[in-house]
Amino acid sequence: MPLISPKNRYWLQTLSKFLSIQALCQALGIASGIALVQFLNKEQYAYFTIANNAQATLNLLSDIGISTGLLSIGGKVWQDRNLFGRLIGTALETRFYFASRVAIVVLPIVAWLLIKNGAAIVYASLLLISVLLVFKFQLTNTVFKVVLQLHSKIDRLQQIDLISAFTKLVIICLSSLVFLNAAVAVVGSSISVGLANLFLKRSLDNIVDIKAPAHPEYRTEIVKLAKYQAPNAIFNCFQGQIQVWLITLFGNTETIAEVGALGRLTVILAIFNALLSNIILPNFARCQSFTLLRKRYLQITIGSSLLIIIVGAILYLFPRQLLWILGGQYSHLQDELYWTIFNSLFQAVVQLTWFLNFTKGWIKYAWLNIPITIGVQIVLLMFINVSTVKGVILFSLISSSPWLLINLLTTYAYLHKIEHKSESP
Repeated sequence: MPLISPKNRYWLQTLSKFLSIQALCQALGIASGIALVQFLNKEQYAYFTIANNAQATLNLLSDIGISTGLLSIGGKVWQDRNLFGRLIGTALETRFYFASRVAIVVLPIVAWLLIKNGAAIVYASLLLISVLLVFKFQLTNTVFKVVLQLHSKIDRLQQIDLISAFTKLVIICLSSLVFLNAAVAVVGSSISVGLANLFLKRSLDNIVDIKAPAHPEYRTEIVKLAKYQAPNAIFNCFQGQIQVWLITLFGNTETIAEVGALGRLTVILAIFNALLSNIILPNFARCQSFTLLRKRYLQITIGSSLLIIIVGAILYLFPRQLLWILGGQYSHLQDELYWTIFNSLFQAVVQLTWFLNFTKGWIKYAWLNIPITIGVQIVLLMFINVSTVKGVILFSLISSSPWLLINLLTTYAYLHKIEHKSESP
């Protein structure tokens, strides 16, 4: 009897190939991030951090669970080219609808934050235009990737990620030889994301009809899911970016740049996020049997947690080397680096439990996270100085604890419910 079964051998080969290529993607991403930290002064890097945070916020708020919900709905129709195409068309239509509303609210706030921290009005406007350009491409990219994920086109996704990451690095390095500031850096991001958009569209031609008209029933289902999830999605969006928002409001350009720079060092955890979105969640979404569902959940949570811990341990062992990469202006942040690493590991576990629940539509009790977390944060504001780098990291870490507990209790409740139904005659 072979030590490794054919099925397990297949998964080991798939994971090893995925991780090796993904490591190269992340290496290019890390190189781009470190290049920006090295080439931009603290003032420009602070502006870039605000703009980058705005991009993430716009993308998350315009989605409010749509792309993740596509995994749940798409897991049922992904083999039907026309129906899946109508689902994708409906999702895109809905995302652009939400995007127009979100931009009206978020962009004035971002403009005020940039000007508050010293950016000229013309320069702040240029940054906002660049952010909008990236946002436009991200709207469709997120949805298109779901198609390739459910069809297990992992090789193609990674090829596109490699091209995009390499393009961004080249643009940053070439710009540094001529002229590089925060606006140029964001424009470089828009070019790389736009290139990915072009390749994604071409990849969908043979597997889904993206020109299929929107489906009224899918629109109702997606909007219902979005409305149900909107309060929690909006709340979690700002929670995910809370370090930058707090330090932007209460700190200065120096502390904003330090928070942004430290975040670059934990970008290696993006390997886990890519593994989660491209392999783990699509397979979990297709799982319908209770016995297999419970087994997969345990395998995913235990295996992913071990991977997160290993990555964190590697980062933790080399603080001086990591800070050396950032440059001399950040060499004094060793204590803050330790807290950043620990917080990033904890957030990764929280996100894992949340996405597993959301992929299966287990979100009935998610609203509890809002009042409990707000209550915890009100108390924390009385004791933690959120104008410092360490203060905002601790604030983010502690205030995320209720979310993890709620996610785990929600999983237990739904698995128990499914088990009870499966045992009923």
